[in-house]
Amino acid sequence: MINYRLGSRIISVIFLLIFYRTCSKHPFTPEIREILVHQNRRTLEKVADQYLNSPSAETRYRLCLAIANCQDTLLVTQLTTLLDDQSPTVRTGAAFALGQLASQTAKSLLVQHLSSETDTEVCQQTVLALAQFGNRSTLNFLLETNSEYLGQALIYYFQRQIYNPASLNYAVSHLQSNRHSEAYQSAFALSRVQNPNVMQEYVSILKTALKTADQVTRIKLVTCLASVNFSGKAEIWTQLLTDSVPEVRLEAARSIRIVAHDPLILHQVFNDSFPQVVATAIENLPDSLELTPILQSDFRVLGHHPSRAVRSALVKFLSRRGGQETLANFGLWPVETNLLPAFAEGIAASGQISGLAVLDSLSRHQFRAISTPAYLGLINLAEQFCRQDSIPCEQFCNYIAAGLKSDDPVKIAVAAESMRDSTAKCVASESLLYSSLNKFKNAEYADAVIEILKTIAVRHPPDAVPFIRLLLNARDFRIRDLAYQILRETYEANVPEIISDYRGAGRHSNLEMLKKYGLRPTILLETECGNIIIRLDGYYAPFTTDAFLSAIERGFYNGLNFHRVVPNFVVQGGDPRGDGWGGPGYTLLTERSPIEFNCGAVGMARTEYDTEGSQFFITLTDQPQLNYQYTRFGEVICGMDVVKRLEAGDRILAISVVTMDER
Repeated sequence: MINYRLGSRIISVIFLLIFYRTCSKHPFTPEIREILVHQNRRTLEKVADQYLNSPSAETRYRLCLAIANCQDTLLVTQLTTLLDDQSPTVRTGAAFALGQLASQTAKSLLVQHLSSETDTEVCQQTVLALAQFGNRSTLNFLLETNSEYLGQALIYYFQRQIYNPASLNYAVSHLQSNRHSEAYQSAFALSRVQNPNVMQEYVSILKTALKTADQVTRIKLVTCLASVNFSGKAEIWTQLLTDSVPEVRLEAARSIRIVAHDPLILHQVFNDSFPQVVATAIENLPDSLELTPILQSDFRVLGHHPSRAVRSALVKFLSRRGGQETLANFGLWPVETNLLPAFAEGIAASGQISGLAVLDSLSRHQFRAISTPAYLGLINLAEQFCRQDSIPCEQFCNYIAAGLKSDDPVKIAVAAESMRDSTAKCVASESLLYSSLNKFKNAEYADAVIEILKTIAVRHPPDAVPFIRLLLNARDFRIRDLAYQILRETYEANVPEIISDYRGAGRHSNLEMLKKYGLRPTILLETECGNIIIRLDGYYAPFTTDAFLSAIERGFYNGLNFHRVVPNFVVQGGDPRGDGWGGPGYTLLTERSPIEFNCGAVGMARTEYDTEGSQFFITLTDQPQLNYQYTRFGEVICGMDVVKRLEAGDRILAISVVTMDER
């Protein structure tokens, strides 16, 4: 028995040693770790030459990714060398990086390299890199080369409204390609064209393609046809609204106005089995819609629909039509607490002066998800009435002052921006800008401080300089740089140049979570609608993944909700405020990669580059326009049906790591 116990203890010790050694092994080599440190500090120029000729192709590839994320155009010379690397993987990384630098030199290198490159993956990335920032001349160049990746590239050109007859004809001619990817890419590209007059001449081809296209292509063709006029459009829309694919019906519902004159068709749509179709249709109903007895009956039934999204859309529509009285007529007053944000948005859009008192009251609600849209609506509506002389501008200024006096950084930001852009002077509120600057506590207040600084730059109050000087040492580089710029350019003050080795540096991280869980751990996201399994990607987004895992360990996400759902696009959650404006108290740098945002991709939300925090999104369909612009740090590997059922307000019950990455 003694020997058995002794043996068991020895085995246990050996197991623990093996486990500790496995878990303590860093997933990145020392060379790559050093590159990542300098990437995060934005000091990559210090080590770029050192690793340019590393014997490890993986190290050289990582250097390419780091250059892309630093976006330092001074490192183009290093990319010139890497673009001729013997490894196709490294050349692919170099092409990707040049696409992010977006300089004339980068364009010349990519154009020159495309003529000599033989590897298909490198050619593809070179074409896509050009499409990220290329102008009409590079578009013509790609048309002349007739690259097989042109269809994919057109998505990025058309997204920036760069097109010509040749490129439009190319896209239209591939709508009925036997290769589904070509047809989809062409349809997606055409759906990005914002001028309906451009698409008008292709109506017959679009209609023909719609008959034979697969479901994902059909969704984009519906988008193309929605903006143009043609005979028989109502008949086609009637068919689309009964399509077998919910996503197609949903896309058609965005343009429900086409058939809104027919209450029988609306009745059919309001009984759709997919709640998001019903909600989308209600959200897009025209304000002039006649409420026939059939519609009134439908609305009374919809007021008790089990879907929160449907009830929310209905409350918003009816609030816009007639406020509290109309809601009461349909049995929807008093409004459920979780539908008050929709009520506030509807009242704000109603254009009724009586809405000011309602919004003013809601703007002081204890829940930020309610007070934020109410205050936004209050400011917009009051400014409109102020311009029309319907209310004294002093009343508008009082609403501005209330926002600046609050401790809510969002209200402060909204008030400062409105004060800047309004025709009302609100001179008495200028001193409140300075006191609001003193409320700066953490990254959550950064946007408010930036809006205050922008307002000071426009209004140019004479006593602002001492308050701005205090921000020259701010940790947030955006605040620091803007304060410096305003002092030098607006006030012509004598201030020393900002010198920092860590200009724009990201949140410090030694990547301990990746060391603990590996590069691609699997997490379980438990929601009120079911479970979602996600595989994280710490290779392409190491700092984001590390921060996300750290937040999971702290239980940060438990109990938060999905505050934003855009059908056929994304669901978004992870905001502790619940209104889309909150974060974890720190910011992360954007980590771009060549990995695409296909359906189920998990990315970090942001307001601008390098402002990511805790809010994440999951794509509901392929979203190629997000590629290379947002941090993609994972993908759903099980539970997309749950993702597609999520509605705004659904809660995250818990997130946990369920599987560590195999090493």
